[in-house]
Amino acid sequence: MVRSPLDAPAARACHIRTVRRMRTILLGLPVVLALALALLPGALLGSAPTPEVGEVFPDFALRTLDGEVLRVSDFRGTKLVLHVFASW
Repeated sequence: MVRSPLDAPAARACHIRTVRRMRTILLGLPVVLALALALLPGALLGSAPTPEVGEVFPDFALRTLDGEVLRVSDFRGTKLVLHVFASW
């Protein structure tokens, strides 16, 4: 079978489209997997119950830099501002 020189550009264009499609799939797949892994624990475990206004705050303890243990219940009856900060 003899190929016409006009077939080469069409074949090349088809190949380029296929390569681009594959590249999009291969680059998008890790993003989709990362999102699924990020959302999966919440979907399986459910979310923690949200306290209502006027409800008692759940008690927990934190250790200070001096080694002292502070509990939320130690501050019951006083106004407490809890500032959560993280630096990555």
